[in-house]
Amino acid sequence: MPDMVTLTIDGREIVVPPGTKIIEAAGSVGIEIPRFCYHPKLTPVAVCRCCLVEVEKVPKLIPACATPVSAGMVVRTRATSEKVRKAQQGMIEFLLINHPLDCPVCDKGGECPLQDQTLAYGPGGTRFSEKKHHFKKPVSLGPHVLIDRERCILCLRCVQFQREIARHPQISVTYRGRDSFIDTAPGRTLDSNFSGNTVEICPVGALTGKHYRFRARPWEYERKPSVCPECACGCNVYTHVRNGEVLRIASRENPLVDDGWLCDRGRFSVRPDEPAPPRLTTPLVRINGKLMPVSWDGALEFAASAFREIAQAPGRPEGVVGAVAGPAATNEELYLLARILRTSYSSNNLSFDGGGSAALRAAGFAPVGAPDIAWADTILLIASDPSRDLPILDLRIKKAVRNGARLAVLGDTSIELASLAAAAIQAGSADLSRAVEEIAKNVPAQTGPGAFFSAGRRIVVALGEEASRDKTAVSEVGKLIAALSKDGREVRAGVFVGGTNAAGAIEMGFHPDYLPGLRQIDDVKARAQVEAVWSAGIAAKTGLAGSSLLRAAASGEVKGLYVMGADPAARNLTPEEREGLGKLDCLVVTTDRMTKTAESAHVVLPAAAFWEKAGSLTNVASRVQRFEAVVPPPAGVMSDVEILAVLAKAGCLPLPKESFADPADEIARLSEPYARSFSGRKGSPAMSGREG
Repeated sequence: MPDMVTLTIDGREIVVPPGTKIIEAAGSVGIEIPRFCYHPKLTPVAVCRCCLVEVEKVPKLIPACATPVSAGMVVRTRATSEKVRKAQQGMIEFLLINHPLDCPVCDKGGECPLQDQTLAYGPGGTRFSEKKHHFKKPVSLGPHVLIDRERCILCLRCVQFQREIARHPQISVTYRGRDSFIDTAPGRTLDSNFSGNTVEICPVGALTGKHYRFRARPWEYERKPSVCPECACGCNVYTHVRNGEVLRIASRENPLVDDGWLCDRGRFSVRPDEPAPPRLTTPLVRINGKLMPVSWDGALEFAASAFREIAQAPGRPEGVVGAVAGPAATNEELYLLARILRTSYSSNNLSFDGGGSAALRAAGFAPVGAPDIAWADTILLIASDPSRDLPILDLRIKKAVRNGARLAVLGDTSIELASLAAAAIQAGSADLSRAVEEIAKNVPAQTGPGAFFSAGRRIVVALGEEASRDKTAVSEVGKLIAALSKDGREVRAGVFVGGTNAAGAIEMGFHPDYLPGLRQIDDVKARAQVEAVWSAGIAAKTGLAGSSLLRAAASGEVKGLYVMGADPAARNLTPEEREGLGKLDCLVVTTDRMTKTAESAHVVLPAAAFWEKAGSLTNVASRVQRFEAVVPPPAGVMSDVEILAVLAKAGCLPLPKESFADPADEIARLSEPYARSFSGRKGSPAMSGREG
């Protein structure tokens, strides 16, 4: 541990690590220093000059945000220095010269640092009597962000974020003096994956989100914590809720997951300015070829009896029914649906719409996520594009490179991260195995591409999901890991899955080959462990998934299909797969809105949307995160867990009622990551995974 630095601020002795900035040292003991341009994750630029402090033996006031502490330093803030107090009053007065006092109509009103710090540290009046400077407003910078330039105080937070964090330098300061403003290059737009972060870190109302602008005031909504369902990163978020409607998504920092940032896909997944498809609130049953509204009891009885009739028909083999689940299905929903299908209908036909690679996990590849990237000094991406599939991990890799890690890209070298790579090797899907083999051979000799790893002691190898299904490529990656693990190197290797809860689906056993806890279905001992918990037998026959499941429906092998939160008909299906959906004796779809699959269903059950239900998701690093409902579902809508409970009862499933109310304890008996998260803390937010 480095020697600590002792200094004095306003007469208080403080001990902090070397390199700490004065503003951070003061904040560590509750001494507040005003600031606008400073952000803890950005390089100090010291342009707002509001954090000026007096340092003994230094002739001029200095910016606390850009000045590191030193041993014996004596600092005075506005609390003990009249010179500092007057300087900060003057700077805030200066910032307000051209800033419009339109707080009643400004989107930042009520959550504006400029408002708060003007009240706390400002002069209480102004000497400026000339006409304020005006710009055209608002101006669109990109698909999601507007700027009111006359409100901008040129703190440069947005510019710094796009340059340093996102590595998308799409905005900058244009012109000079009082005519300066933030703009994009001519003919360009702010189309970064992370543009919404500039709105959130803007300390005034200059940058606003198009989809939320003029929608609500901070005191009108509740801020409720949740987890983003848009990809496998599992970013922590706050939902801003008013009158039962989610109006906005904001970041909720978790250093082990998101580092406080959000991608635009997650942040703008809620768009109150755009009309949404109508919600389904009444069950529908196909009668005389048309979907007709019926009661819940009637729809559930129709579905249950149809599935019973299919499964119990004389001479019918095992596996005549199947289930498909969407990527935003919770761990609890996936677990319960898999259990029902396996115990009530003797079927292992389970298809998850969000991808995932259980075979690689079962082969010993551990999950890889944000903590691993922060830990590594060398990162190898194999046929993976995090900027497309896992945007926040893209930021984590960029941060790691910024902090000195070395990046290698093997596969498509046109991806964005390849521009930051110290080594980039182009390899198509047909050449991938050979390229990995070549690197593995060269690692011991430290020649060619293998020499890249000679200095690395902590190495992360991340394999893209599509490549993870190539058995030859996986085998060669295993050899590469073995070669890299020699000479004291530590290697963490895994798959960058893109589907929201793909890791959870595998761990919950929503897979044709695997039971909960990655137990193989054809392993007698493993099957017996699950049967003991379930008090029911499980068919040993490996199930079907994806296109195989739909082709089996076309051939008549599969007669019934339960689709939960998925829309397989919306994919680019082959004629045979589309025929399979149409030939089913019973197709049951649970969904919040009408989908292409629901249009051809026999039963459509209105289900709660993501923000309307509680549960947990497992992210790419196998970190399990629990969340609660942030808004109630519409009247007449049931959650998928409630729907499954009724169907299970109708199917005579021997499952205790409390297992449906909260199956956490039961799942924890079969899933180690889930047990780490929820053991003794049922119902509380929790997280698991390597700390890194």
